[in-house]
Amino acid sequence: MVQKKNSTFVRRTRAILNNYGGKFDVTLLINCCVGLIFMATEKQEYKTTISQSSKCIDDYGIPSKCIQTTYGEDISLESVCRHIRNAIAHCHFTFNCKNSREIDAIVFHDQNPYNTSETSNITVRVENFRKFATKIADIVIKNS
Repeated sequence: MVQKKNSTFVRRTRAILNNYGGKFDVTLLINCCVGLIFMATEKQEYKTTISQSSKCIDDYGIPSKCIQTTYGEDISLESVCRHIRNAIAHCHFTFNCKNSREIDAIVFHDQNPYNTSETSNITVRVENFRKFATKIADIVIKNS
């Protein structure tokens, strides 16, 4: 029963991602991603699928050239999800704007919790982040 509820939550979240295009589009995108990424990285049944994914991160919407890490790890779906999850959880993200009002990209900064040095910097355009979130939702739905 719990997996069915998880699937319902993710389907509804994916519908929001795909259908909303209003004034608070990027705010809603970030809020939707909190639930999706936390579920994908914390629930074992999805975490296993994420960690075993062999696709290139570019296939999930985030160009690998937009990802910088400081300790030489492979850029995998699992590591990108973890870094984005950490950045969102600790409010280490900023926005790049085309003009004074329109958000064009999100910058996620993950930090080492022991010395606050930056461990990753991921800059992703809003439309690419939407694709990433949708692909994560698809993984969760497929495995529910």
